[in-house]
This record gives sequence, structure tokens and C-alpha cells, in this order.
Amino acid sequence: MSFRAAIRNHTKVVSLPGLPDSFRMHLITPTEALYTSRVEDNPFPSDGGPWWAFCWPGSYALARYMLETPEVMIGRRVFDLASGCGISAMAAVVAGASTVTANDIDSVALEATAMNCEQSGVDLAKVTLDERNWIGSSAEDFVGAGYDVLLAGDICYDKALASEVLSWLRSILAYRRNGEGVRVLIGDPGRHALPVESLVPIARYPLPPLLLDGNVGLTEGIVWELKN
Repeated sequence: MSFRAAIRNHTKVVSLPGLPDSFRMHLITPTEALYTSRVEDNPFPSDGGPWWAFCWPGSYALARYMLETPEVMIGRRVFDLASGCGISAMAAVVAGASTVTANDIDSVALEATAMNCEQSGVDLAKVTLDERNWIGSSAEDFVGAGYDVLLAGDICYDKALASEVLSWLRSILAYRRNGEGVRVLIGDPGRHALPVESLVPIARYPLPPLLLDGNVGLTEGIVWELKN
């Protein structure tokens, strides 16, 4: 079975309040068996669960922020780290980014992102699907690729991972090429693993019912900007 057929069979196409009605995404909802299944029962070829099939609070917040303040995206070259379902990448394109790289080490996530873009009318010609693991790569290589904005949604759910990712993001923020740097925006609901000392909250959004159901105890998504 192809990735696309499997994605169609195990997800439901839904829209989320607060986002454009045209945004139609393949997500796992309470009506699908995978919503309550064990991680080891994941039918897709990945190391964990089908995390790309959920819209997480931080990515939801990033998407709303970009759509409501398009001036931060217009003409920018955007890198979406751990893109998942692709909602942030989609929003960046619609908000006016010149190019967007949707990056995820799970190839199924990238296929789902392409499908979500296609059925939402998002211009795939502006989207590059990238499976490389960039975390830990040299800041010179990353900044040299020409990005203006780095988006990182819902990557700080574990302290060890959060420490590794934030260390890399700080190296990206600190690096300058021809006097120019990369703006780093993080989407996270304020999980315990998030090191907030160098982060500034710049937007907050209440979660819609589907995200409330899937993220017990979390009520909002927050956009944070990483500062030196």
C-alpha cells in the first residue's frame, strides 16, 4: 500500500477553527482507531507514532500568528523544522513567504504535507520537502542556505531533546552572514521541558476543541521568539 493510500485510510480530512476554511488536513481524530492505539501499533514506517497526523498546539499557534501578521512572512525564505502535518509550512506560503522548506525526518510526514497542501490549494511550487536531520548541523551551513525565518513547532516535549534543539537554534540565531541573521520562532504551549529563559512570548491562541481533546491539560498555543 502506498503512503498516500495508507494516509487516506487512517485519517480524516478536517478543518480547524481559527484557520482558513480552505485548509483541509489529513488528521487522526477520535473517530479513527489510531487515535487511541499504542505507538507500537503504528502502521506507518517510522520510529514512533504517526505524530504528523495530529495538529499540535505550537504549530497551530505558529500558523495563526503568520496568517494574522503576514508582514512577518512576506517575501521571506522560511524553514519549518519538524513540519509534521505541514500546517506551519502551509500558513507561511499563504502569508506570503517566497519559499518554504518543510523539514521532517519522517518521510510519511512529508507525503502528508504534500497531500495537505494539494487539497488546501497551497502552492506546492513554493514548498521544498526536506528529510535531512538538520539538528546539530553547522550554523554556517544552515544560514548559508539563505533562510530568513526558522519555525520550530512542538519540539520541546522532552528535556533532553529540548536542550539539544535549543542549543542548535541558539547557534543559528547567533550566526551572521553578510550582517544578516535568521529569526527563530518557536511554537509551544508552555510544556515543562521548554527553557523559557531566552524566549519571549509574542502571541497566544486558545486551542479549538479537537486540539483540546488531544492535549489534556493544555488550553492554548503560544508563539515564542528566541532572543540572544
